[in-house]
Amino acid sequence: RRDQDGGLERQIGQCAHERQALDKRRSSLAADLERLSLRETECARLAPIAARLPALLAEIAAMERERARFEQAVELDRTLRECEERQRDANAAVRRLVDGVSASEEHAGWLWSTDDMLNPRPGVRRLLTIVEAVDIGASEQRAQWLHGVSRAASTHDEALSTLGRFRKAQTKIAQDEQRAIEDGEPKSRLTDIEREREQLLHDRTILHASRTALENDRDKSRMILANLDEQRFGDDCPTCGRPFSEGDAVVVATAMRHRVDGLGAQIAEATRDAKATDAGLSALETRRKGVFNEIDKLEELRKRLHNSVSVLDAQQETSNAAQAALERALAETGLSSLPTAEQIARAEDETRRLRALASARSSLQSSVSTFTQLVDRRQTANNARQALGEIQFDPQVFRKTQQELQEADRAQIAIAQIEQDLARRPALANELAAAVTRIGDLDGEASTLAGERAALSYRPDELANAQGELQAAREAERATVARYHRTTTSLRETEMQRETIVKEQQRLDRLAKTADAKRSEADHLDLMAREFTEFERFAASRKRPILAEYTSHLVSGITDGKYDRVDFDQDFGIIVYAGDDAESSYAVDTFSGGERDAITLAARIALSQMIGRQAANPPGFLVLDEVFGSLDTDRRSRLLDMLGSISATFDELRQVFIISHVDDVRTSPVIDELWRIEETAEGSSAVTSLGPGAEIDTL
Repeated sequence: RRDQDGGLERQIGQCAHERQALDKRRSSLAADLERLSLRETECARLAPIAARLPALLAEIAAMERERARFEQAVELDRTLRECEERQRDANAAVRRLVDGVSASEEHAGWLWSTDDMLNPRPGVRRLLTIVEAVDIGASEQRAQWLHGVSRAASTHDEALSTLGRFRKAQTKIAQDEQRAIEDGEPKSRLTDIEREREQLLHDRTILHASRTALENDRDKSRMILANLDEQRFGDDCPTCGRPFSEGDAVVVATAMRHRVDGLGAQIAEATRDAKATDAGLSALETRRKGVFNEIDKLEELRKRLHNSVSVLDAQQETSNAAQAALERALAETGLSSLPTAEQIARAEDETRRLRALASARSSLQSSVSTFTQLVDRRQTANNARQALGEIQFDPQVFRKTQQELQEADRAQIAIAQIEQDLARRPALANELAAAVTRIGDLDGEASTLAGERAALSYRPDELANAQGELQAAREAERATVARYHRTTTSLRETEMQRETIVKEQQRLDRLAKTADAKRSEADHLDLMAREFTEFERFAASRKRPILAEYTSHLVSGITDGKYDRVDFDQDFGIIVYAGDDAESSYAVDTFSGGERDAITLAARIALSQMIGRQAANPPGFLVLDEVFGSLDTDRRSRLLDMLGSISATFDELRQVFIISHVDDVRTSPVIDELWRIEETAEGSSAVTSLGPGAEIDTL
């Protein structure tokens, strides 16, 4: 029923829409027919106006011919007025030119009179003749001569002034030199300062060495005293070498305390003496720098004094040359004395006037050409104007006739358009009748459709109520399903959380057991670390000086005496000394790669020597695996010679095995026997014995 009701409603709407369109079309057709009646009346009114078109065309053609003669006369009159204006402007320009140039009495014709303005061409030619007769060469030459004499005089005065300043400066430099050497030459004091400086440097070196030795003795005494205080009776007496007894420990501890105190006082005194020596060196260095500054200042004064001689000679020559140039300039101008400023100004003024006259030449030549062109053009325009004669042309009448012609033309066009529109009248009347008939048919169809719709009795509110009840039932179903899914999901999440908590509890139990085991292990490791630390301190106090002595001997040999002393800090870090100066010490990490590798290799070899000497069963051999790669050729050679000496001298290291791919190591004469290891075809290693001194190609 809803769909049927909607279909009937759409059909009724279509009928109403079509009837509305037909109503509009009927009104439009009636209006068009009414306008056609009015246009027919308009056509009757325009017919007389359109009939005048041929006569107006002939009248306009005659007026066009007379207008052409009229416009030609107007153009000629404008040309005549323009010629008169340009001639006035040209006269004014010539007058300004003449007034702007101040001529002397000998140029009496330099003016522009009223007669010249009436007949300008002869006047301009007269002025041009005066300008062309001007010769400014002599005037410019005299002005240049006077200026040359003035410049030469100014140059001479400036040279004399500069010469006087140079002589005063030379005198002042000589006075400064005498004041600088009043107390004698500074260089004579420098020898005494250097001698005193060398003595202080020597004293400082001795003080630093003495303080280092005292500090070492104090550290050893403190170590022995600490062992005695801790009741370690196994130590040997530092004087007689026998083991301490319990009674001896007290006596020796007291003596050691007195010794430590005495060494501390001696170290403090050595430190004070070293500081005093450093202060003396600083003061001496200040005096030394002051003497060098005096020497530099004196050398600079003497250099300037030496250079001033040549400068004075050159300036004297400049002054003499300026005097000669002034005399030549006076001779060229024929003057017996220097020209005055008034004479120079008069010469310059005369030159400027003549230059102004000469500069007017191009303007006057242009004026002659302008006046000639204006006269010719005005004469031609006058002749053409007289030839035209009297002209009968009224612009207002011409414009009025043009307007009438346009109205007649528009009337003819409008009549043609009206006739085309009147031809459409029968078709419009037929279309109007058809529209009226169709409107009646549509009214009948709409009445029939309205009756069918009323008989259907469709009520939209009944459908809306049923649809509301259906929507409410569907929403209740969706809400129930959503609650079911949420409850299921919550159950799964709760079960997963329970499993996670159980696993975490098991993991924490395992971690607790592991922590207990690790805590016990950590206690054992801490005890071992304390014992090893105590052992390292003991080893450092007893073995570090011996290891430093062995390493120093090896480093001195490897570096060819460049570094002759090596020491170790509390962590067995290597410290290298250059000479006896305690301040010239360097950590091994600050050296380059090759030097660092050489020094650390020497330390490892020294450690092997020390262990071999003190072991109950010395190993008797040393193995060096690829230790020569970063060393240069000289260091490799010295290290090989030293290894040969060690193997021949110390029973603890009778054999030295070297593994290397460096050619000059394998061919060294120090090597007693060569073994070559190579891979066989079966994949195993084979050892071949070679004779000493074998060729590199063989290796």
